Amino acid sequence: MSTVLIADDDTDISDILRRILTRAGLAVLTAADGLDALTTAAAALPDLILTDLDMPRMDGLQLCTAIRATPQTAAIPVAVFSGSLLPGDPRPATALACRAWLKPLTNSALIAGVHELLAAGRHRHTPAHPC
Repeated sequence: MSTVLIADDDTDISDILRRILTRAGLAVLTAADGLDALTTAAAALPDLILTDLDMPRMDGLQLCTAIRATPQTAAIPVAVFSGSLLPGDPRPATALACRAWLKPLTNSALIAGVHELLAAGRHRHTPAHPC
């Protein structure tokens, strides 16, 4: 069973995502902010990280950059999702995120995107090939 780590400071959103992904047959871990997510990712080594952009202590882009800078987590796919991103925003790609999704996202689009990233598996991320 694949494990997904959700980083979001909004507990309602985190709970909804957890339920959707659990029903899709995935194990789910949650973190209330980027710093907690970084600690959890290093300890649990999830197969995928889904992170909100706007969080206290460490935002989603800072989290993605920190994940890429840590050898044991550098290859984990990361998807950023936010209601404050605009289409074409270059910041997620600059932070080497695999995907950037705008909220709201339909359940089916979320599950399809998660399965796509899980199928790609862990891989190297560079500025030339972020994902």
